[in-house]
Amino acid sequence: MSAGPEGAFLDGEDVTSLIRTSELGEAASLLSASPPVRRAMVAKQREAAAGRDIVAEGRDIGTVVFPDALLKVYVTADIAVRGIRRTRDLARRSCARPSEVFVDVVESLMKRDDRDRERPDSPLRRASDAFLLDTSAMTVGEQVERVVSLFRAAGRHGA
Repeated sequence: MSAGPEGAFLDGEDVTSLIRTSELGEAASLLSASPPVRRAMVAKQREAAAGRDIVAEGRDIGTVVFPDALLKVYVTADIAVRGIRRTRDLARRSCARPSEVFVDVVESLMKRDDRDRERPDSPLRRASDAFLLDTSAMTVGEQVERVVSLFRAAGRHGA
């Protein structure tokens, strides 16, 4: 599978909408709690990045997968804001009305956060040297601008 600004592709097929469902997110969180799966995923991520400059996101990227990364940004947002964003995203791709799924989405996000914080291998936590970026009141453009600014300040001015 490959990902780009236009989406995620598997064997040339756009699978973006398939991998962004609540059900798949929940399944991924459950499966990723397995220590053998975590270890295999860390190895695969490191292998994929070997010898390359990359941008990666994930709940253990800065603490376990790439602890020596040039820049680490711990992105957070208020749970209600996250719920609104996720509900709107789901509504854009289905017939569900936001008011019908908001409570379920927030509950699912909270369960996933708790499960990911409590898993034995690669738990969700902020790296001690990660910048905290609270995106609750930020647009996507503002978030990008802030991360690029942090990146430039970290020593890659020519990038």
